[in-house]
Amino acid sequence: MKLITKIVCSLGAFAALCACSIHAQEPVSIESLLKEMVDRDSVARFPETNFRLKQHTSYNRASVSPDDEKGWFANGDFNKGPNAKNFIRIEENHGRKEWVMMDHQGAGAIVRSWQPFRGTPKNRILRIYLDGSDVPAIEGNPHTLFNGEGMVPYPLAHPSLLSAVNFFPIPYAKSCKVTMSELPYFFIFTFREYEEGSKVKTFTMEDFEAAKALTEKTGQLLLNPTASGAEAPLSFSATLNDQETKSLDLPTGEAAVRELSVKLGSYENPNVTRQVVLKIEFDGKETVWCPIGDFFGSGVGLNPVQGWYRTVAEDGTMSCRWVMPYQQGGKVTLQNLSGAPVEAELSVKTGEWTWDERTMYFNAGWRGQYPVPTRPKSDWNYITTQGRGVYVADTLTIMNPQPSWWGEGDAKIWVDGEDFPSLFGTGTEDYYAYSWGGVSTDFYEHPFHAQPFSFRYNKLNRKEQMAERDTRGFSTESRSRALDTMPFSSSLQLDMEVWSGADCDMGYQVGMMWYAFAETTSNCKPEPEEVLNVPPLPDMGVVADKKEKKSAPVGVKTPVDFKNAVEIEPNMVISKSGKIQPKAQNLRSFKGEWNESDHILFKGAEIGDVVEIRIPASGTAAQTLTLYATQSRDFGMLRLYVNGELTGPEVDFYAPGPVPSGGIELGEFAPVDGAYILRVEVLDVGSKSKGALFGLDCITFSNAQPAAALPAGTVTIQSLLKEMADRDAVAEFPSVDFRLKQASSYNRKSKTPEDAEGWFNNKDFGSKTVTEGVFIRVEENSGRKEWVLMDHQGPGAIVRSWQPFRKPPENVVMRFYLDGSDTPVLEGNPCNMLNGKGLFPYPFAHDSLLSAVSFYPIPYAKSCKVTLSELPFFYQFTYREYAEGTPVKTLTMTDFEAAKPLVDEIGQKLLNPQAEGAVNLLTFSATLATNQEKSIDLPTGTAAVRELSVKLGDYSDPNITRLVVLKIEFDGKETVWCPVGDFFGSGVGLNPYQGWYRTVAEDGSMTCRWVMPFQHGGKVSLVNLGAEKVNAEVTVKTGAYAWNERSMYFHAGWRGQYPVATRPFSDWNYITTQGRGVYVGDTLTVMNPVDRWWGEGDEKIFVDGESFPSIFGTGTEDYYAYSWGGVSTDFYDHPFHAQPFSHKYNKLNRKPKGAPKSTRGFSVETRSRSLDTMPFSKSLQLDMEVWSWAECDMGYQVGVYWYGDAETTSNLQPEPSEILNVPPLPDMNTLPKKKKPGQKDPDEV
Repeated sequence: MKLITKIVCSLGAFAALCACSIHAQEPVSIESLLKEMVDRDSVARFPETNFRLKQHTSYNRASVSPDDEKGWFANGDFNKGPNAKNFIRIEENHGRKEWVMMDHQGAGAIVRSWQPFRGTPKNRILRIYLDGSDVPAIEGNPHTLFNGEGMVPYPLAHPSLLSAVNFFPIPYAKSCKVTMSELPYFFIFTFREYEEGSKVKTFTMEDFEAAKALTEKTGQLLLNPTASGAEAPLSFSATLNDQETKSLDLPTGEAAVRELSVKLGSYENPNVTRQVVLKIEFDGKETVWCPIGDFFGSGVGLNPVQGWYRTVAEDGTMSCRWVMPYQQGGKVTLQNLSGAPVEAELSVKTGEWTWDERTMYFNAGWRGQYPVPTRPKSDWNYITTQGRGVYVADTLTIMNPQPSWWGEGDAKIWVDGEDFPSLFGTGTEDYYAYSWGGVSTDFYEHPFHAQPFSFRYNKLNRKEQMAERDTRGFSTESRSRALDTMPFSSSLQLDMEVWSGADCDMGYQVGMMWYAFAETTSNCKPEPEEVLNVPPLPDMGVVADKKEKKSAPVGVKTPVDFKNAVEIEPNMVISKSGKIQPKAQNLRSFKGEWNESDHILFKGAEIGDVVEIRIPASGTAAQTLTLYATQSRDFGMLRLYVNGELTGPEVDFYAPGPVPSGGIELGEFAPVDGAYILRVEVLDVGSKSKGALFGLDCITFSNAQPAAALPAGTVTIQSLLKEMADRDAVAEFPSVDFRLKQASSYNRKSKTPEDAEGWFNNKDFGSKTVTEGVFIRVEENSGRKEWVLMDHQGPGAIVRSWQPFRKPPENVVMRFYLDGSDTPVLEGNPCNMLNGKGLFPYPFAHDSLLSAVSFYPIPYAKSCKVTLSELPFFYQFTYREYAEGTPVKTLTMTDFEAAKPLVDEIGQKLLNPQAEGAVNLLTFSATLATNQEKSIDLPTGTAAVRELSVKLGDYSDPNITRLVVLKIEFDGKETVWCPVGDFFGSGVGLNPYQGWYRTVAEDGSMTCRWVMPFQHGGKVSLVNLGAEKVNAEVTVKTGAYAWNERSMYFHAGWRGQYPVATRPFSDWNYITTQGRGVYVGDTLTVMNPVDRWWGEGDEKIFVDGESFPSIFGTGTEDYYAYSWGGVSTDFYDHPFHAQPFSHKYNKLNRKPKGAPKSTRGFSVETRSRSLDTMPFSKSLQLDMEVWSWAECDMGYQVGVYWYGDAETTSNLQPEPSEILNVPPLPDMNTLPKKKKPGQKDPDEV
């Protein structure tokens, strides 16, 4: 808790700085807008730089006037086909055709943009032209730019549910034009139109780069929301009987509510969040009347969610952080309208406020209605105001009585009495920043918007199959505006179109939040009777839960088998859209097998078209359906349904020429009225395809086979993913026995230490001059030549893979063959597959520094072979070799798709590390003199340390992190002796970073979350070996632990040496152990005295006395998951590895673009092992080769971490004298020598 408090204070100070900066009224710029984004005080004041919020979208241009009902409710808010017109114009720029989506003249700033994932393939380019320039300031694929993993980082941009949403501000002084290289699909660009004469600094990439530190700080604030300026709380806890109210009086005088929290005793009846009402009165006027669920963004029931302004916690605490100023006083009231007693807690935190002429009162209102008929079509009013104010948020909850999609209705917002809404949307789901609502019924959250509940899913009950399509029951959508708040000077009217695919009666309820001056009014009035008019839920169990369905996704191909085939014929088509013409086409002249040597070509198909085909059934029982189709150069991406059920993810039917697709298993279905209805939706044109056509051959039927139960203890994707985030499991010797091994491009001339020339040969890569000896073999598969990188026989799992970016090029393909199959389970460009933006999501894969690294597990029962289509460069594949007979479920794409919700869950845990089970808090704060030691005694009995933090008072001398040593004793034996810098991964000095096991915060708090069990007791000590006094704080959190025969003690040791000569070549030992244990990580700090690269030395790891290392690496930088170390001297971090410091750069001082190439001074590399922990039964020896281009004396120090039995020993002993032997730094201020023209850089391979 102490660590959290310190982080909060740091972020709060930054927020205060933002507030001061904004008040100074500098010209509008990236910097001023980023600061405004996290300044809650500024939202409570009418904007000093006046602006009107506007929006350019793909809304249907047939919508001209409410008087023309047909046009007003036209919902084709997208573009497809030659007659599309939902954009501004087409123009030519630099000889290329571009579609203009936004064109604003005058000063402004884009403050929000949204586009759906589907419909915008990767080859489309978005360009943003500013101030009349014909050169775009920003250019790239919109998803790559704005999905949170590209140009704009999360959370300033992010993927919500199948959408790319951007909040990063793009200011401009004169004009802004946004174009797309092809016909745009859906789009929304929301922008501020500043009044004439406003000073605006136009966006440039130079300013964007300069703002990166501020961008990162802003992001951290948004992801760690706290109330700034909040004083001690006022609170009550009471039982409220039906109709009873209870209030808190606010302090008198000028002040502001800065945080407000409500917690009910029970949420068993979900309607309680609708029937307990929050009321607030400021200066004698009630400005807030809203049910708590809609006020805090939870909707009906308790649905945890975190945002910048509002948080609903899992324990039932609901909080808001809008600043609510007042002049004289006020009161906050809860009223129970539920008809039964309610236990309630209310907490209010106030703080200082200086009232001025721009200060406004906070308002919140509510409207509910049931029934709301979907026919005839209509607009449903959220709010209409009269007067001046700023609209800031809303939470919509709807009740949908049937499974069809309900959310295509457009938002229409009129400001200050305009004739046509300045904001005309493209759908309710788009307003709330997601898309494809029919299947996007999962939970998601973001600082500014969320879907806390949909159908039956929320944060505590995630959707397991994206393919499931059911939108019955309640859905809650929440939006808190960032820079897209809406000022109004005389009025505002916000309507949301009621839209459903069915004629039915829906339920609507909405909570709205806005700021306004005292005289401003609205049409929102208390509605106690409507609060009780809860829409009745439909039967939520009529349709079987799709997650029980045993179906394989599209794309899982089966062998060709036309038994029981039904040929698809044109007369089976029962509906089609657009200009589609089904036509039989003879395919006898093409290679491959089709059922009757032909197929049905669907000519004229375009994006958005739909075809439905009636397939007669062969019986009444459920059967497994397999589709046979065609792939070709002008075929598109399709989504397939059977009987209304989505069969899986979309499939790309592109191929360079006509070929049969092979069998595509759709899944198990029961016929309806003697037939199956196959629905085909044309989604997109692939990156290489020239069209959106498609061809279908036949459907085959087979009896559905029940899935066989897996043996107990079977290794699966799910078990490995769960293990990845299970810290307790790491503290026990593995229950499933394995040996960690590695296939790499190490030079095969390295055979024995006795042959120094071969042993230290560092050409660990393939090249024009190294064409053999760095891979296993060359073989031919399916007529193509492939280089085999890994070939393991027996059960196993790839748990880590690494490749550098600079090679291989885009056209190189990597393939994974499992269990002897000649069809790869996975194939694609290795960098695209493993960089966290392709097949495997971040953080399971990612680009570190010029490398692609994956931790996604790939299990296999019998064998694994990995190949590359060209001579490989560097590579590493680290895998578990399980004991013979270990049951393993081999990876399939079906399992991969099914595991996606778990992947999301584990990914969030890795990125938001918390110590689980930490209960008891022990702490001390002391001043340590030279050689003084201070300890904390651990609780007696069986338990475990679950979090340990150290904070020093001053880091101005960076050597302090080497001179203060952490010691830990468990059950009478000292198992930890390590300088704090090397223990926590900071190295020399304070170098902030975040990992799964360890975090170093900017405020100086250093934390680890390894689980450290003990049976009887222990103590944690700090000793100061430096010459100066040190102020130190230590915090230890312990928790319950059940000791068993596999439990091990946590160890950490240290070794340092200076000088370490680079000639002759040598191996430098990290650690050698005797006994049983598991190696889990290390932190290496080197001191390099020269401007030459030092890190090509290979790791060599011997396990259980083997004569040749089972892990032989390709370079020190590769071991720490980056590459091209000579230039990769910038900071990076990841849950499992990081470079917290290099040369002179760390998280607080990033490497500037164009900085001179230099590797002088300290470099800190840290690795905490994930699924690649290394068990050893007898011994482990880890050596790192000392390597440098230069002959010099380097400094080495390493902290190593492992678990071991009580009798396990190592060669690491306390080295207090070596601690004081700090390597001297070279002159860090002289610039490295420049290369002569044409001179080859020796540091480049």
